[in-house]
Amino acid sequence: MKNYRDHAANERTWLAWIRTAIAIIAFGFIIERFELFSRYVTASLGKQGAEALVPGVNPLAALLVSSGVAVIIFATVRFARHQRMIESESEEAYRSGPAIIGLSVFLVLVSLVLGFLVL
Repeated sequence: MKNYRDHAANERTWLAWIRTAIAIIAFGFIIERFELFSRYVTASLGKQGAEALVPGVNPLAALLVSSGVAVIIFATVRFARHQRMIESESEEAYRSGPAIIGLSVFLVLVSLVLGFLVL
């Protein structure tokens, strides 16, 4: 296969992005399960207001899961674009600046929202 090393590096990078996205999604599910567990414990102790025990966990979990899905979409688009670039013989300039900046801004916003929800 022509350019095997480039294709292999591209695939390893894609798999790293997917692994990171799966970890983000799993963390969202863990937070959701923690909320269910904390409500169960509170209800079993006979205390009222089990919903107030962990405020804002549902939006936090949904935000993490949607962030993970966004990272998967970004990684797949990036993988396909780089695969086409490797196969083409032209010397294209690598222009992923806007995508990386957009993803960075998105992750910073997610971090800020998470910080406000936890406090």
